Amino acid sequence: MSSKILVVDDNKQNAELLEFHLADDYEVLKAYNGEEALQKVKADPPDLILLDVMMPGLDGYEVCQRLKEKEETKFIPVVMVTALKEKEERIKGLEAGADDFLTKPVDSSELLARVKSLLRIKHLHDELSEINQSLEQKVKEQVEQIQNLSRLKQYFSPQLAESLIHDENIGKVRRKNLTIFFIDIRDFTSLSEKMEPEELLNLLNGYFSEMTQIIFDHGGTVGKFMGDGIMGFFGDPEECPDHSQRAIKMALKMQERVKELNEKSFFWGDFPLSIGIGINTGYVTVGDVGPENHRDYTVIGRHVNLAARLESEAKPGQILISQRTYNLVKSTIEAEKMREIAMKGFESPVPVYKVYHVLTGV
Repeated sequence: MSSKILVVDDNKQNAELLEFHLADDYEVLKAYNGEEALQKVKADPPDLILLDVMMPGLDGYEVCQRLKEKEETKFIPVVMVTALKEKEERIKGLEAGADDFLTKPVDSSELLARVKSLLRIKHLHDELSEINQSLEQKVKEQVEQIQNLSRLKQYFSPQLAESLIHDENIGKVRRKNLTIFFIDIRDFTSLSEKMEPEELLNLLNGYFSEMTQIIFDHGGTVGKFMGDGIMGFFGDPEECPDHSQRAIKMALKMQERVKELNEKSFFWGDFPLSIGIGINTGYVTVGDVGPENHRDYTVIGRHVNLAARLESEAKPGQILISQRTYNLVKSTIEAEKMREIAMKGFESPVPVYKVYHVLTGV
């Protein structure tokens, strides 16, 4: 595809003469005043402009200056064509941003040589610009991947986050059958009143770190941190038919780990912790929730609310599960039916079970 050259001259004969010299090698467009030239450049940017200096209305200097001031046209080579004194014209042309000069009457060999040289530079600039844009896009994509990976690692195990980084479905809202859990430190308000802020922060960071690792070890997803509590779920994005069993095993491991850390005074010194856990299984809506700049990958729905209610009913050290979850795991655990609780969104009171342990060999 031949390069496109715009010839600008108010003298029609001069314009046609330049076209005659260029037409064998280039596509030539013509404009007969400064305003027309600017309009044609805007509508169909050329690869090079041959610009007469002395024209009525907008002269060549002003046309050149306007082109060089705009981001989209500043790299188009402009050759000023003048019949006036060369030194004066060069100074004024350089000030306006001209790239080269030709003196009238124009020598055809010089014209072709200068046009060819400037077009070669222009094409090299265009290629470099494309390379830079490609590099910028690649860097942007890599930064986005790093940001996405960092975000995913808040919710999933590092291994799963790595595998999900190219999954376009992550974040899309959908309905799924999942097991939801809530974990909360018991009597946290009283505990916080006994501790210095630095001690409290150390406690929470250590507690969240330990509990999150246990969630990831069992293939769970962290939905959000809420004060001293954690909400999460099993069954998405990692598909697992045994998500209820995994949630139970995770909860038991958490209670066991809290007990171990209390004995070691690991994070919280003389202030032992106790946690309550609520677990429920049911259909929920899962995906990104929140504005573009601050989203949580989480779940919503009445079965989420039931899991939260179970957690609020749990006493220190207890794991409470719903009837739906119990029906899925009853052959693998030892549990005690306790009571029924009324729950908004459910037609009848919901039976509650307290989990003791997983049966040997399961």
